[in-house]
Amino acid sequence: MRISTDSCFIQAFIEMGKWENARSMEKNGVEPSLITFNTLLNGFYRDDELVEQLGNNVEKPNLFTYNVLIKWYGNNGNLDEAKSVYDNMLKSDIVPDWFTFEALIPCVCEKGDFGLALKLCEESIGSNCHVSAGIVQVVVDGLVKESKVEEQSKKYYRLKLKMPREIE
Repeated sequence: MRISTDSCFIQAFIEMGKWENARSMEKNGVEPSLITFNTLLNGFYRDDELVEQLGNNVEKPNLFTYNVLIKWYGNNGNLDEAKSVYDNMLKSDIVPDWFTFEALIPCVCEKGDFGLALKLCEESIGSNCHVSAGIVQVVVDGLVKESKVEEQSKKYYRLKLKMPREIE
């Protein structure tokens, strides 16, 4: 019960805005269990230095840990690190859930990698973790924009006008 009590205290400190009290618990001998670690990670989500430090020090992260790190790196525009965390999650045989895809796909789209975004959408569907329609729409819009459908249609039309009728 001590682990969950420690996590409750840490969560309470975080909710009261007493960040230093929560951070000092580890210094005072509270060894962070995975539950405590995840509570800290989620609570200090806006503290870039601490999230990076916590992310590098967890021994055996779980799905929640990976999701928070993917979301954090994605929100901070660090797609390479978000993808690395995702790859490590898969290597650790942790199965992604809908939140994993909802966190990673927008980051991938923002960086313009719509091929990867489509692959992730397909993976989510394949694993029965359906992403929201809004996420799918962003991917589809990006794929259409990336392929420059209108521009290609105009080029085709101009070429067709220039071709002799026998070639058509």
